[in-house]
Amino acid sequence: MDFTMNRMFMQDEYFSAFLHALPEAFLVLSEQREVLYVNQAWTKMTGYTQEELARVFPMYIPEEKLHLYKLKQEKQHLPIEISVMHKNGHPIILLFRPFLLPWEDIGFVVKDITKERRIEQKLYEVKQQLHSFVQHSNDSITLFAKDYSIINVSKSFESITGFRPEELISDPNLVIPEGYVDQRKIHFKTVLETGETTMFRTKRRHKAGHSFDASITYSPIRNKAGEIIGVASAMRNIAEKVRIETQLWEAKELLESFVKSTTDAIVMLDLNGKIMSYNPAFKKIYGYTAFEVDQNINQMFEPAYVDDLSDKIHRTIRGESFHDIQVSCTRSDGQQIDVLCTCIPIRNNLGTIIAIAIITKDVTEQKKTAEALKDSEAKYRLITENMTDLIAILDRRGTYTYVSPSFFTILGYKPESIIGLHYKDLVHTEDLPRLYTRRRKMITHGSVMQMEIRYLCATGEWMYLEANGTPIRDEKGRVEHFVFVARNITERKQAEELLRNSDKLSMIGELAAGVAHEIRNPLTALRGFIQLLQASETKNKFYFDVMITELDRINFIVSELLVLSKPQVQHYKQTNVLHIIRDVITLLESQALLHNVMFHIEGATNELTITCEENQIKQVFINIVKNAIEAMPNGGTITIDTTQEGNHIQICFKDQGCGIPKERFDKLGEPFYTTKDKGTGLGLMVSNKIIRDHHGHFTIDSVMDEGTTVCVHLPLTFIKQ
Repeated sequence: MDFTMNRMFMQDEYFSAFLHALPEAFLVLSEQREVLYVNQAWTKMTGYTQEELARVFPMYIPEEKLHLYKLKQEKQHLPIEISVMHKNGHPIILLFRPFLLPWEDIGFVVKDITKERRIEQKLYEVKQQLHSFVQHSNDSITLFAKDYSIINVSKSFESITGFRPEELISDPNLVIPEGYVDQRKIHFKTVLETGETTMFRTKRRHKAGHSFDASITYSPIRNKAGEIIGVASAMRNIAEKVRIETQLWEAKELLESFVKSTTDAIVMLDLNGKIMSYNPAFKKIYGYTAFEVDQNINQMFEPAYVDDLSDKIHRTIRGESFHDIQVSCTRSDGQQIDVLCTCIPIRNNLGTIIAIAIITKDVTEQKKTAEALKDSEAKYRLITENMTDLIAILDRRGTYTYVSPSFFTILGYKPESIIGLHYKDLVHTEDLPRLYTRRRKMITHGSVMQMEIRYLCATGEWMYLEANGTPIRDEKGRVEHFVFVARNITERKQAEELLRNSDKLSMIGELAAGVAHEIRNPLTALRGFIQLLQASETKNKFYFDVMITELDRINFIVSELLVLSKPQVQHYKQTNVLHIIRDVITLLESQALLHNVMFHIEGATNELTITCEENQIKQVFINIVKNAIEAMPNGGTITIDTTQEGNHIQICFKDQGCGIPKERFDKLGEPFYTTKDKGTGLGLMVSNKIIRDHHGHFTIDSVMDEGTTVCVHLPLTFIKQ
């Protein structure tokens, strides 16, 4: 049969009917890519008839996708998968199975595999998603066969357990601690038998050796027929969750324990204001259970407080909080009590208010105590603010927390300026070591302290205080504060100093009396014999004169001592003080000239009369002037200024000498204290006594290298006692 006849055979009525009836698409192409035949199945599958396909075939299926010459040369004709467009415009995937016809045309059995390929693609995507989920899940995913052999393990297994997946595959019980194997078998068997998912908590072993809490979910794996072919396990480390749950449970237990044991009454109300729960302290405070008030908490409170409390409860439901509301209540036994009420909203984890809590505290006794304390404090403050003694409260560190108003009247400090200062800022540095020692004893032994200290006044002067300190302890017996009560003893200290000086004077007087009597007798004999020798011996007259002069000086000193020994017979009379000054200048003028010292008189020229013992006042002025002359070895001027100040006169002697150091002022006038190399210290002491006997006093002012001014203050007249 030639080539033409063979093609005609395709047009045979029976053969053509057979091809059209084939359920699969059939396509015949010539070697030159001519479309010779398509059956009805092809047209249904692609939308193209034979005539339409013949026109578009070169573009519809390019040559490189369906190379006919190559197909004829190949011995094995493998299926060819080609993506084309349906006539309606949507893509389809066709599978061409080529075969060589006897007349050398090429036939193709074509199948639409679009649906299969889409299913395969979807399956592939699902597998990829599953693989990605298994490998990247935070939970450890393990796939088991029915015999418990492991099919696959996710990467997260190592991060959770420390073991590599391949280690688990070789030993499925690797991470199961002793005592938990049977538990795993029971749950695994339950899933295989029931087909239901089960979840349980258990322990798993970490490669580092410790165990951890884990949550495991077993789920059945089914095939297309619904048969269980394995089990999927999802394991999660819940150690942190268990820890938080444990803490939450402990906190809940602690809260419940607190609510049950607290002495405050706690009532929980719902959002309608009805009682939900209450603690044991509620009955203890109010005398009845919360439900005995007929589910209405307002019945516990006095009518005057009900409206205000109801308003606050409604506002609490809206989110407000109220603290320390003072309310009066009536117990079941009729006793009225005072309570402090707190209303707070209770919220869930989303911040929604689900209830409110009312916490009440019985403050009846505290209120009575506070009123008594307030009354006591008022009395205490009345006493402290009107006492002349200094009262101070210091804390444990030594800081002032309270000082009485007497700090201002006695020391010159305003109380508010002392608060917050440390006591060492005001106590003399020499007294601080003793004060530290006493303070430690107060803290350690709780003993009471008593001592004398020097305290700085606002004027900068130091005042002697006699202080008594008492420690104040708290309820645990620890020293918390110190209370100091002090009084000014400066005048007493000065009186004691004067008494000591008086004792010295008394002793010196007794000594002077004895010495004077012992010295005067031999002095009289010596002076008499020297005068006899002087009368008979003219050769050594100079020496005799010197001896007589020195003996007279000794006799003068003895006379000064006798002034201290006993009261002298004194003759007080009205005397012009200017006459006394002129007599003194006349007496000492020659001595002053020898030292190149001049006198200059200033001030009053009128008569200034005083009642005095003239010789004693003259002795005082002589001592002052002699001291001034001796203080100016290189000469200078002594200025004598006399002024009247009211009922007193002031006689000031000012020299231009070397001056007296400030630190020596306090000791001037003490027995045997002198600033001169050959002085006795008795002259100024005797002078001081004479001036005091005349109801006067001394003032001394000196500037180093400029001079000293000594002022004598005397009353114009005084009644001799």
